[in-house]
Amino acid sequence: MDSDDFRPRGVYAACITAFRDDESLDLDRLGRHIDWMLDAGVNGVMVIGGCGEYANLTPEERNTLVTAAVEIVGGRVPVVVGALAPSTREVLEIGVHAASAGADALLVLPPYYIKPSFDGVLQHFEAAAKETNLDLIVYNNPGRTGWPLSADHLVQLADIPGVVAVKECDRDMAVIQTKMAKLGSRTAMLSGDDDLGFYTILAGADGAIWASVNLCPKLCVDLYNACVAQDIPTALAIHRRILEVFNAWMLPNHPGPLKQAMAQVGRSVGPARRPLALMSEAELGRLTAALDANGPID
Repeated sequence: MDSDDFRPRGVYAACITAFRDDESLDLDRLGRHIDWMLDAGVNGVMVIGGCGEYANLTPEERNTLVTAAVEIVGGRVPVVVGALAPSTREVLEIGVHAASAGADALLVLPPYYIKPSFDGVLQHFEAAAKETNLDLIVYNNPGRTGWPLSADHLVQLADIPGVVAVKECDRDMAVIQTKMAKLGSRTAMLSGDDDLGFYTILAGADGAIWASVNLCPKLCVDLYNACVAQDIPTALAIHRRILEVFNAWMLPNHPGPLKQAMAQVGRSVGPARRPLALMSEAELGRLTAALDANGPID
C-alpha cells in the first residue's frame, strides 16, 4: 500500500508461529489460527515478530511464513512483517521478500547488540524504507534492544518517507503521552504492551499490536472498541479480565507460556522452540486459575 493510504488502526495480532511437536512449521494450523482471529474482527496481522519467534526461525522459514501469511489473509486485512534483525542488510533481505510476497508494511527495531549511533539508526530505517518500498512501523522496545527511542528520536524518524506508525513499548505513560503530542498526526501510535493498552488507547493511540490477540481476539477487539467509544466501565471490565490472564502468562520464555495458555483453552498451536522452556507447575497452576476466573476467554 502507498503510505498515503496505509495508516494502521485498530487491533493487530502479534501472531504466533505454529509448530508441530517436532518444532517444524505447521502452516495448516497457522492458517486456521489466522482465520479464527480475523473472524473475531482483528484489523491486521503481524507475522514473524517477537511473538512469532523471529529469533528462532531460519531465513528460509521466515520467507515461507511471510508468503503463507499473505496467502492466508488474502487481502482481508493488512499484513505486517517483523524485520527484527540488527543488521541492515538482513532487514533489507526480509523486506524485499515481504514486498514481493505482497505484504503491506515492515516492523523494524533499532539495531541491537552492536550499539550504533543514532545516525546509524536513522540510516537503518532510511535504507529499509527506500530499498523495500514498504511502509515502516518503528518498533520502540528498549527492554529488548537497549535502545530507548525518545520523543525527539521519533520525530526525526517520522521525517523518513514511508514511516507510518510507531509500536510503542515504553513503560512510562507520561512519556508515551509526550511522544503522541510531539508526533501529532504525522504517524499512528500503536500500543505495544498489552497491559498498558487500555491507558494508551484512551490517551489517543490509533490502535495496538498485541500478543494477547492470539488467546482472546474478540476481547481485545471489544476492549479497543469500548475505549474508542469512551465506554469506560465496559473497557475497564474487559481490561481487568485480559490483564489478570496476561500477568499469568507473560513470563520468561515468551511466547512459550502464551502457547500453553492457548492449549489450555483448546486453541493449541504447538510448542515454542527451544531454548524456550515450559512453565513450572506453580506457574501453570496460576495460569489455570486466571483462565478459570476470567473465562470464557476467546
